[in-house]
Amino acid sequence: MESHIQTSLFAELESCGYWRLQTNEPVLIKIMNGRAKQTGSPWVITGRGLIATDPMIYRREFSSSTKAKKSFERILTRLDAEAHELVKVTPW
Repeated sequence: MESHIQTSLFAELESCGYWRLQTNEPVLIKIMNGRAKQTGSPWVITGRGLIATDPMIYRREFSSSTKAKKSFERILTRLDAEAHELVKVTPW
């Protein structure tokens, strides 16, 4: 079975408050685990899969959607991967 890399950043309730980053991208998981384990880091691990290909979920607070997006873009620049595109997902 083919594995697909998927990463999502989404607000829990509102743009001002807690956000979650969910990913199964191995390099991003390594970066985020390092951040979450740093003393004083705003990022925490809030969920993990049972096998290596399952996604990890991280959580932190942002004061706006703009700040969440900028933080995520800074994290993505650390990846040695193909170009990425942020796509806004609208509710049904």
